[in-house]
Formats: sequence, structure tokens, C-alpha cells
Amino acid sequence: MKILSLVLFIIIFILIGAPLILLLMDSFHTEDSFFTLKNYTDTFSRRSNIRSAVNTLNLAVLTALFSTLVGSVLAWIIARTDIPGKSLLKTLVMVPYMIPPFIGAMGWMFLFGRAGYINKIWEHLFGHRLFNIHSFAGLVLVLSMYVYPPVFITVYTALVNMDASLEEAGRICGARLFRVMRSISLPLVLPSIMSGTLLVFAMSASNFGIPAIIGMPARIHVLTTRIMSYMATGTERGLSRAISLSVILIAIALGGLMLNNYLVSKSKFTIISGKSTRPADIKLGKFKPLVAVFVWIFVVFAVFLPMFSLALTSLWKAWGLPFKLSSFTLRNYYKVLFVDSDTKIALKNSFIFAIISATFVTILGSLVAYFTVRWKGNLSRTMDMLATLPQAIPGTALAVAMILVWSGRFGLNLYNTMWIIIVAYTARYLFFAVRTVAGAVKQIHVSLEEAGRSVGSKPLKVLKDITIPILKPALISSWALVFMPTFRELTISILLYGPTTKTIGVTIYGLQEGGEYQMASAFATIVLLIAFVLQFVVNRCLFGRRQS
Repeated sequence: MKILSLVLFIIIFILIGAPLILLLMDSFHTEDSFFTLKNYTDTFSRRSNIRSAVNTLNLAVLTALFSTLVGSVLAWIIARTDIPGKSLLKTLVMVPYMIPPFIGAMGWMFLFGRAGYINKIWEHLFGHRLFNIHSFAGLVLVLSMYVYPPVFITVYTALVNMDASLEEAGRICGARLFRVMRSISLPLVLPSIMSGTLLVFAMSASNFGIPAIIGMPARIHVLTTRIMSYMATGTERGLSRAISLSVILIAIALGGLMLNNYLVSKSKFTIISGKSTRPADIKLGKFKPLVAVFVWIFVVFAVFLPMFSLALTSLWKAWGLPFKLSSFTLRNYYKVLFVDSDTKIALKNSFIFAIISATFVTILGSLVAYFTVRWKGNLSRTMDMLATLPQAIPGTALAVAMILVWSGRFGLNLYNTMWIIIVAYTARYLFFAVRTVAGAVKQIHVSLEEAGRSVGSKPLKVLKDITIPILKPALISSWALVFMPTFRELTISILLYGPTTKTIGVTIYGLQEGGEYQMASAFATIVLLIAFVLQFVVNRCLFGRRQS
């Protein structure tokens, strides 16, 4: 087993550690000098790169603040008030988290773009457009709509689990509702709010799809889109600048996550005690209809309207035709599924890549999880850290690191093949399997495995006959958690795809950028339907079986 754990560590290091170390080293390396800051001085001698870095920080900060406001208010309303339909609302406000951000950005563009549906209606009524989505404000708005759910779920959980006696004591002392909230409730959930805010900061800095679709048409660049532009040049100088910007991007994202971990570790608040009860719902009284209308308007704008505009665009014969029945057709769907070779290849590729990646990640992640739980030591802790690291690394930077390692520099050239994409997916999503399976392994008492070994079974046989069957639900869950995002992934694929390895995300983005809005929308709608159906099937297999 020690040999197996050592082999496993080597695989993880080659998969994750080596590319990131090489990325960092190459950012300080040139042909003339082994260690120099020349790459950074050259990169930031261009004002456009400085502006992209500033845009990234501004976007991450503003999105984090706006998302925190939206997520926290929604969490408080749904968790602590008597607003009707709370279960349905909780599900609906989490839907944006399931939608690929770049697809959601397309829906918002069709609503508030220069010729967007709402802008055209508003212009017809009042003579001017309501809102230009291709602006920095539009970028903050759209990105916030797809990254607020982490804030919502962390604050919601804290509010639901809060010790009701603390607030009750405040009310007994004569404090009014808002003073109780300001003096007791807010300080107790503040660590959760801060945690969600910093997580959103890192997610916003790392996002590629929304800045590419919303920001680039207005020439608003952030680090992720600037890195892609440099990689597209295919030159040595472009590569060195992309490497330097990738390291800066990693530093920004990791800085937010490390600050989050530090603040959480220093938090001294206790919100759950041994005899606590669930807090009673706050009666909204005459404000209940007004609050309910506010929440439902938000749900309509954040969830339904972007998806409706996407579906509507997919049915147009051509963009800009008059709004009448003869202007609509299902032919765009027929072309995507049966005519266009690029979309058919992309569907096949994405299914194959996602299936292989999910399988690799589940096998490798399960072994890492098992060793990190059962064998404590420096080796297992290092493996756990390496497996977690790619989840904190922006996908754009990880893709650049993969190019450096797997483009023939060390004798193995995977570039322009499906395998470099699969390797990158495996590294990126290994964290999902490790965390999912590790939680399940901790619930298996060691006495079960000791019983197997006591009757003469070897460790691998015990693992196969006892541990793996018990872990089956966690393994299925892990596989599904990896399959879903890799099936419609864009950020990594846009830098790694070759002539024959286009994926769904790359193809939709290409159609969108080429002005094929109807085809792009039809393909995106099909992908969303497939994703929701697969999610439903997985939920039925996992949770339906448990309930029965």
C-alpha cells in the first residue's frame, strides 16, 4: 500500500504540481537569463495590460459587493420571513448556479444588447434604449447574476442554523426587530457573509465566458480575455505575456481564497448550541405582498427572462425579422442536431471527453480520498493540497500551464489532441471527487475493513469487496459532479482545443462570435435541456433510491 500511495503521489504531482511550478518558473525565465523580471516589465509596459489588471480587480470587487447584497437579502427573506413559496423560491434562486455563465450571458445580451428585445420595446415606447449591457455596469450585473448563489447558500445555512434563543433574549430586553438584526443576527452570520463574498471575488476574477461575451464587444478586457488574446497570436512574445498575466491572475484569485480561509479560521462566533431551536419566521404583516413581489420580480429577471430570450432567439429564422408567426422556425434545432458538422462533432466530443474525464477523476480522486483519510502523514496531506489547488486556480491559467507541459517540451506532445483537454479536466475537477468520497470514507468505520483483513484478505481485496460497494453512492455522485461541468466547459477548452477536438462550449462561443445567433441559441438551449435532464436522472438515482 505504501508503494501504491507513492505512485499515486507521483501521478498527482505530474498532473497538477509540475504544470503550476513550470508556469511560475517560466514567468521569470527568458532565453538570456534563468531568473529575471523582464517578462513582467515587458507585459506591464503595455497600458492595455495594466488596464486589464485594473478592470479585473474592479470587476471582482464590485461583483463581490453586489452579489453579497443580493445573496444576503434573498437568504434573509427566504430563511427568516413568512414569505409564501419558500421551498420553490430557494430552488429557483439557485438555478443560475446550474447554468453555464457564458450561456446566461447570451440570454442577457439578447435582452439588453443594442438590438435586444427589451431595449427595442423601450426604444419604441420612449425613443431611447433602457440599458446597454455591453458596458462595465452590464458586465458587473450579468456576472453578479451567476455568482451570487454561493453567498446565498452560505448565509441561508447560517441563518437557518442560528440559535433562536439569542435573538429571543434581545427581544425580551425590549429591542426592536432591526436592532436585533443589527446587534445580534448580523454579527453572527458575518463570517458566512465574508466567506461568500471572498469566494465570489475569486470566481469573478477567474471568469472568462461573461467578460468575453459582454465585455469584449465594448473593448473591455480583463486578464482572462487578455490571456486568450495573447495565446491566439501563436508567438513567443504572446506566450510569455500570457504566462505573466496567468501568474498575476492566480495571485489575485488565491489571495481572495487565502484571505477567506484566514478570516474563517479567526472567527469566534458560535451560532449553533446544544439546545438551540430553529428561529421562528418573522411576520412581514402588511409588507408581505410587497416583499413577495420584489423577490418574484428578481427571479423572473435573473432566471426566466434570460432563458426565455435564449429560447426565443433560437426560433427566429433570422435576427431582426418582424415579430410574427412566419418569422419563427424549428429549423435551427434541426441544423444543430442533423446538418451542421461542427455541432454534431462538438456534441460527440463533449460526451466522450466528459465521460472519460469523469471516470478518470472518480478513480483517481477516490484513491486520493481513501489514502488521505486512512493514512495520515505528510505525503497524504500534500496529495490533498495538490488535489485541492486547481479548484482555486483560474481555468485560463491552468490551461496555459497544461500547454507548457504537454506540448512536446518533455518528449510527449498532447497539444491539439483530446488528451490534453482530458488531462486538464482531470486536474481541474479532481477536487470534486476527493471531497465527495473523503466524506463517505470517514463514515465507514475501520472495524469493517479490519474484519476483512482478520480473515486473511489482502488490503486490495478488502478495498474491492467491502469499501467500494459501501462507497457506491458517493462514487456515482462524484462522477456526476464532474460530468456536468466538463460536458459544457468553455474556459479551459477555448485554449486547448484543436481542429478535431472542438467542444460544446467552444462551438457555441464560435457561433456567437460569428454572428450565428440563432444557431448558437438553439445549441445552447439543447445543452441546457440535456444538462437539466441528466441532473434530474442523477438526483432520482441517488436520492430517490434512498427515500425508497
